[in-house]
Amino acid sequence: MKNLKRILALLSLLFLAACAPAAEPFQPGGWVNGPINETQPGASDIFVVTVAAAGDPVGIDFSGSVTSGSVRAVLRDPSGQILWEQAAPAVPGPFAYTTTLRPETPGEYQLGYAWEANTQASYSIVWRPEEMVRPSLTPVILVPGISMILVALAFLAYSLVRRLPFRYFLFGGLAWVVTVALKFAWAIPFNTPIYKFLTENLPAALGFPVFYLYVGLLTGVFEVALTWLVLRYTRLGKAPWRAALAFGIGFGALEAFLLGANSLVGTATALLLPNILPLSTLETVAQANNWMYSLMPSWERFFTVWIHIFCNTMLFLGVAQSRPSRMWAAFIYKSLIDALAAWVQVAGITDVGSLWMVEAAIAIWGGLGWWAVVRWVQPRYPAETPPAPASPSETQAAPL
Repeated sequence: MKNLKRILALLSLLFLAACAPAAEPFQPGGWVNGPINETQPGASDIFVVTVAAAGDPVGIDFSGSVTSGSVRAVLRDPSGQILWEQAAPAVPGPFAYTTTLRPETPGEYQLGYAWEANTQASYSIVWRPEEMVRPSLTPVILVPGISMILVALAFLAYSLVRRLPFRYFLFGGLAWVVTVALKFAWAIPFNTPIYKFLTENLPAALGFPVFYLYVGLLTGVFEVALTWLVLRYTRLGKAPWRAALAFGIGFGALEAFLLGANSLVGTATALLLPNILPLSTLETVAQANNWMYSLMPSWERFFTVWIHIFCNTMLFLGVAQSRPSRMWAAFIYKSLIDALAAWVQVAGITDVGSLWMVEAAIAIWGGLGWWAVVRWVQPRYPAETPPAPASPSETQAAPL
C-alpha cells in the first residue's frame, strides 16, 4: 500500500504541473453562429474585414441549415456596395460553402448575413485573412471509430472466454451510463459559470488549474463516489472477484464502444456528405487522415479501460474489506486523469506531438492501473467461500 501511495503522490505532482495554464493560440479573423427566426426581411453586418492591400485574401465559410425562407451571406465593400453574396439553397436542409475572395480595393469591408420574410434557419460564418479550402477526406478517418469499437469487443471477448459473470458486465455498463448522465446533468448548467468565475476572479496561474481539478473532481464524485455508495449499500457490492472484474470491464468497455460508434457515425457522414458540414468540422475530422492522429483514440481507450477496471475493483475491495480508504484511492486516481483531460480540452491542445505526450501520460496511468489490479487488488481480494459440503443424510435424500 505504501508503494501504491508513493506512486500516486508522484504522478499527482506531475499531473498538477502539466495542468499549468497554456496560452491560447491567436486565431485571426472571426466566427459567429446562431438561429434565425424572423417574419420580416432584414440584414445584419457582423464583422469589419480590413483589407490592407489589393489582392489580400479573405477566406469565408458560410454554413448552417434552413427550415423555411432564405438566408445568405453578404460582403459589402467600403462604399457599402455588395461585393459578394452567397445564398443558401431554397430546399430545406443543411448547406455549407467555402470561398476565398481577393478584393482589389484596400479598406474596411462589412461581412454579415441577410434573410427574407418568414425565415427559420441556423447559420455559421467564419472568416480568416487567408485562403480557405475545404479539406479532402480519406477512409483513414474511419480508423478511430472502428478501432475503439474493436477495443471494446476485445475486452468483451476476454470476459466471455474467461466466463466472467455477464450480468455484472452489464451492471458495469449501466453504472457508466447512469453516472456519466448525472455528471453531464450537473456540468451542462454549472461548468460555464464556474469557469467564468474562476478565470475572471483568480490569477490565471491559479484559476485555470482550479477549474481543471474541479472537472476532475466531478468524475470522482459521480463515477467513483456514487458507484461506491451503490455498491456499499446494496447486495451488488457483495460479490466475488470475478464479478468485480466483470463490472470494471463492462464500465470501461461500454464507454469505448459508444465513443467508437459515435465517432464512426460522424466520420462516415463526413466522408459521404462533406458538402453539408461546416469547414471547422471538416478540418477537425481531416486530422484523422494522419495515422498519428487516427491511432490515438484506440490507444487511449485501451489504457482508459484499465483505469476503469482498477477504480471499480478497488470499490469492490473496499466493500469486501469495509475500508473506505480504497474508495478514496480510486477517487483521487480517476479525478487526476480527468483533470488532465480538462486541461487538454480547455487549453485547445491540438498538435500531434503534444497530444502524444498526453497519450503517454494516459498510458502510464492505465499501466499503473493494470499493475495495481494484477499485483495489488486481486491478491488482497477475499477468496470466495466454497459451499459447505452436504451431510450424508442430505446426500442420500438428494435426487439423481
